[in-house]
Amino acid sequence: MFELSRFTFIALGVSLSIGFAQADDIQNPPSLSSKTPYVAKESWQNYQMPPSGYQLVFTELVARHGSRTSTSTGKKDIERLYQIWLSAQENGALTPLGQQLGPQLLALLAAHEKLGYGQLTQRGKVEHQQLAQRLYQRDEALFLQASQQGRKISVWHSGRKRAKDSAKSFVAGLTQAQPALSPLVLPAKTNKAQLYFPQAKENVAYQKYLKHNKQLKNVLHQIIDQPNSHKIAMQTLKLLFSSSFVDRLQNRKYRFKMNGKVIKPDELNTARILYEIYSIAPGMRDEGSWQFTSFMPKESAQWFAYLNDAEEFYKKGPGFKGQNVTYQMAKPLLQDFFSSVQHLSDGATPEVARLRFTHAEIIAPFAALLALPGSDKQASFFPYSERNNPWRGADVIPFTANIQWDVYRDQQQHYLVRVLYNEQETHFKTTCKPIAPGSFFYDFKELQRCYQDAL
Repeated sequence: MFELSRFTFIALGVSLSIGFAQADDIQNPPSLSSKTPYVAKESWQNYQMPPSGYQLVFTELVARHGSRTSTSTGKKDIERLYQIWLSAQENGALTPLGQQLGPQLLALLAAHEKLGYGQLTQRGKVEHQQLAQRLYQRDEALFLQASQQGRKISVWHSGRKRAKDSAKSFVAGLTQAQPALSPLVLPAKTNKAQLYFPQAKENVAYQKYLKHNKQLKNVLHQIIDQPNSHKIAMQTLKLLFSSSFVDRLQNRKYRFKMNGKVIKPDELNTARILYEIYSIAPGMRDEGSWQFTSFMPKESAQWFAYLNDAEEFYKKGPGFKGQNVTYQMAKPLLQDFFSSVQHLSDGATPEVARLRFTHAEIIAPFAALLALPGSDKQASFFPYSERNNPWRGADVIPFTANIQWDVYRDQQQHYLVRVLYNEQETHFKTTCKPIAPGSFFYDFKELQRCYQDAL
């Protein structure tokens, strides 16, 4: 093992000390951005009690799929980093720590070949099973009543396999908690319009924004390609490769062929690939024994997580001040949340629960449209940074990120709604007034009023 306990560099204008830790000692290493495995933000036992006279009559949620393997793009990245490692090995340019990287990459590739790329991992399945079981524990009386009345549970997903598998795992957790619910669960259905809308033909403006918007390209270049990114990339890679080898990467004098194409990697792209591998590994803890925290200093991970958050923020989140192209697409999903409650008041729904399973590019804009705390602040004159904006991928769109509405009714047919964001009681947007100061319960008509522009 390469003995290097601390390393110092300058980042964000301050001196930072880098500490290393073994992956075996850390189940969730820091700074994983949107690939953070799910942890509930609050225990349901601590939630506020509903006002006297109100009973829970319906619950609905939308949830991101659980922890997964790398996508097909990640496959190319892992193979690319392994090719770089092989070249360094052939040229005697590996440090003692760097020698350990290659076997880990091979093991990671083997795990992906066995499970598949972009697929739900065992941890991802458990995340949804446990989410469902907590939902049942919280709403046990509602589900017991539903089983007596025969009220149904509808299940919707995006059509992608990892979303389908998340739905299956969630339903499995729910029916394990209460087997009597099994006959009430309707066959799962695909709804791309609500749960996979970025690629829909109706959203061509968003697709053009991603591909051609100069403001987007300029701000991401300004954030990602800044000198500090290159400095941190160089110092991270020099823990694994010789200085001369890293210098070749920096000067783009190193090249290789992959799938018939000449690749000329630079040091920043290479270090970010290493970070992506570092961040995907915790969600694959049951598929292998990973040591990627050994190769990624804590403060390097923090910096690369910031770069990842910036991309997610501008591409999937609230984006630029005065623009809504990144989140207006979520309106049909919000309308379905409202119509599900409206059907209750109309007496036209047999459902006790509506469950939806989707992706980060749905959860982020939906949270921004709802203007949930920490999810909606836009970037104005200054580019997004951790200093001027609370938006964090780990909080807004971790694996299994979820938004839930619990609906309560009294004998006069008045309806109240409580929103949970990653299982934490949360306020709706600030223009919505709760039933009392500090309450997390909102009159349904008040929500219809304050979200009327989206309905």
